[in-house]
Amino acid sequence: HRGIFYDSIPAIAEDVLRRTLTNETVEEENKENKMIIPRDHFIDMVTGESSEAVWNKAGIIRAVISDVDGVFTDNTVDPLSPSKRRSYYDGQGVSLLRAIGVRVCLITSEKNEASRHIRDVVEKWNKLSSTSKAPGDGGWELVRLYEGSYGGGKVAKAEEWLKEVGLTFSDCAYMGDDLVDVEILRKVLLRAAPANADIAIRSIVDFVSQRSGGNGAFRDFANFILTAWGINPLTLPPQ
Repeated sequence: HRGIFYDSIPAIAEDVLRRTLTNETVEEENKENKMIIPRDHFIDMVTGESSEAVWNKAGIIRAVISDVDGVFTDNTVDPLSPSKRRSYYDGQGVSLLRAIGVRVCLITSEKNEASRHIRDVVEKWNKLSSTSKAPGDGGWELVRLYEGSYGGGKVAKAEEWLKEVGLTFSDCAYMGDDLVDVEILRKVLLRAAPANADIAIRSIVDFVSQRSGGNGAFRDFANFILTAWGINPLTLPPQ
């Protein structure tokens, strides 16, 4: 009996270890699936109508369109340098949205050399390894950039793009910072602005980021949408 007992120890130990690891794995998965960014983090960023209505809107967003200067940059101009400051936090925010299937489009009034900085950035985003290489391959959809569009021109470009991807303004959010964005803000389901936006814009949107343009404003908005979807950003690829 003693031999049989000791011979069975490895099997028993293996079973105990398996069950222990399985329980630990389940606990880790449950922990991982919890939202790391709680709703309370955004309590001062949700404005306008009832906060629950805004959260509900964010939970069904399928596309995000954004202005560039004042959102992805700090909206300042250095006459001695053509370069513009931007934040890698915002680029990661774009990746997080793409990773969950939310399409992203940027529309700027700048063009030619003035928009070269964002043109180069979008080109870089569209060359990331996760980007779709062929229809149906499961990769991220391309980020679209429209240049030289003002006011009503932004609405026209947005309509063009949304029709192309099979969506409408009712599926869409927009982030902008000044009067040239008013017309398109009035069209979309969910309206957002960076902390540095003009007061006239902040007064008509549903969400005002904690961070300013060029310093993580778009990332705040992306994080907000992820929380509304119940998604932990730590479960998504860091590209």
